[in-house]
Amino acid sequence: MGLVDNVGWSLQNKSLVDANVGLLKASIARLRGSMPSFYCECRYFMTDVMAINSWEHWSDFLFRLGAINTPAEFQGFTAGLLAGGGALDADKWLKLAEEFMDLPEAVAEYEAKSALEAYFLLAERALADKDYGYRLLLPDDALPIANRAEALGAWSESFLVGFGMTCVDAEQLDEDGTEMLENLAHIAQIDTELDEAEEHEGLYAELCEFMRVAAMYLYQFNQHLTQQSDNQVPIDLDDDNQSVH
Repeated sequence: MGLVDNVGWSLQNKSLVDANVGLLKASIARLRGSMPSFYCECRYFMTDVMAINSWEHWSDFLFRLGAINTPAEFQGFTAGLLAGGGALDADKWLKLAEEFMDLPEAVAEYEAKSALEAYFLLAERALADKDYGYRLLLPDDALPIANRAEALGAWSESFLVGFGMTCVDAEQLDEDGTEMLENLAHIAQIDTELDEAEEHEGLYAELCEFMRVAAMYLYQFNQHLTQQSDNQVPIDLDDDNQSVH
């Protein structure tokens, strides 16, 4: 059995995706303040830039916070919120992330809050990167394929949760964007009963690349739409229907 049953996409479409993304006039988010200062403030977590992409660092950090989520779920949710193109800043994102992580209490510790704010700004910049610098936060390749496949499914499911909370108008997406969302929904149902066959490793790598490109494409496409409209749709934190559970 393959990694995903009946997924209607192929990496042959990746060249088309790359070309379309290159044509989008996305608004590149400007970081507020100097990024090194954020890392200095987060001494017990992010001691260098590489830590932002470390599964181990994020696992430990989320555990310290009391979060119920894995790093893959945390990143996928954040990427989905950003990709929806709604009006979102670090404060609004933090409130939504606290609910998604089901924290016992709001983040109050200065260093922890600074680390989360730093991640939000870095994630936004990475999704806007014209050089495709966005990286997925997934387990190390040394772990069994079943564990890594489970993380892929969790990332995709969390992305769709975040994306759905933005009130984005799906009818405004182009054909590629619509297909990407459909395929992410398939990946969320990924088969995790896998052996260590070489073909599974190849499919896993292809799925990772697809998800990476899809997140950037959807973000940049919706940012382009936002630029064209004076009526940006905000994320309503007071709407009882906007729930992540």
